[in-house]
Amino acid sequence: MVKWIWLTGYPEGIPFEEGEKWVLGVHAQEVKRIPGVRKYLSWKVLDVPERPSKFARVMEVWYDDLESWRHAPRSQYITSKEPWEIPLLTEPVCVDEKPEYDLLKEIPRL
Repeated sequence: MVKWIWLTGYPEGIPFEEGEKWVLGVHAQEVKRIPGVRKYLSWKVLDVPERPSKFARVMEVWYDDLESWRHAPRSQYITSKEPWEIPLLTEPVCVDEKPEYDLLKEIPRL
């Protein structure tokens, strides 16, 4: 399995509640219909005053493998656009289901 993980934040001036309503109520509903999506998870970013974040939510979509992710017809299913002019702040990465290292148990050989 391959996990596509991204951090999402709302543009300056967009209230958190408004951003959540669109991301969870519209965008997430489109993403979950994409063929090949095996799991779709989300976390609200915790408010930690000593470590403020520009991101509001972590999203995670699972695919069978990297080829499934590459060939998923996202543009056919994600058709709505943010209701505000400035796009969402996002920072995506793709990782394997299994971590490369368990750093509490092993020291990587570099």
